[in-house]
Amino acid sequence: IWIDFMRVALDGREQAIPPRPEGMVDVRIDPDSGLLAHPEATSVVFETLPEELVPEMTSEQNGGEGGSALDALY
Repeated sequence: IWIDFMRVALDGREQAIPPRPEGMVDVRIDPDSGLLAHPEATSVVFETLPEELVPEMTSEQNGGEGGSALDALY
C-alpha cells in the first residue's frame, strides 16, 4: 500500500539525494568485535559513523578477543 501511495505522491518530482552531514565517514567494521576490520578481513560490515565514534583499533590490535567495542562504553 505504501509503495503504491508514494508512487502517485512522488510522480513527476525529481529524485533528490540529501547531502551527507559533515563529519560522517564510511568504515569497515568487524561484526564480531565492533572494532575496525583488518584490511585483509573478509567478514566485514560497512557503517557510516561520525568521525569521533570510529573505533581507534582493529580487532587484530585488540588481540582478536571477543566482545563488543560498545562494552567499553557501558
